[in-house]
Amino acid sequence: MKLAKKRNGNKQLSGYLASIKITEAREVDFVDINGDSRELEKLIDKKNKQIIIKLK
Repeated sequence: MKLAKKRNGNKQLSGYLASIKITEAREVDFVDINGDSRELEKLIDKKNKQIIIKLK
């Protein structure tokens, strides 16, 4: 997996995007039966250099 650059209206780098396939999102219940996102939480673990996304 690689991060994709996200740019604002002025073409300045404003963040990064990581993709999650629909099958992966369904497997961990990140989306409901209609495909709408559930409430998620992002945790930053600096010690282990991880970003964790989980259900809120």
